Amino acid sequence: MRGRIGSVTRSVYERDALSHSWQRWYHFGMAMTVRLPEETDAQLSELAARRHTSKHALLIEAANRFLREEVTTDQAVTIALGVADRYSELLKKLEDA
Repeated sequence: MRGRIGSVTRSVYERDALSHSWQRWYHFGMAMTVRLPEETDAQLSELAARRHTSKHALLIEAANRFLREEVTTDQAVTIALGVADRYSELLKKLEDA
């Protein structure tokens, strides 16, 4: 079987391969709509213009930074709890002194 794509005639198999590669590109990553307050959107637009980048790129950078910091916070809390547990007797003695 043969089908037409644009001005080029392609087999059904070639057409299906093109369709699947387009679908892989289209579904790359997660798409979402973000509704920002007007002031935030204006500030984001100004920053994007100053950096010569897009608001999309800035939002990805901000999300990645937030996630890295959140992991760091979780690690710090875990370490602090471990220190408190390990040195609880010493801390009690210091508290009583």
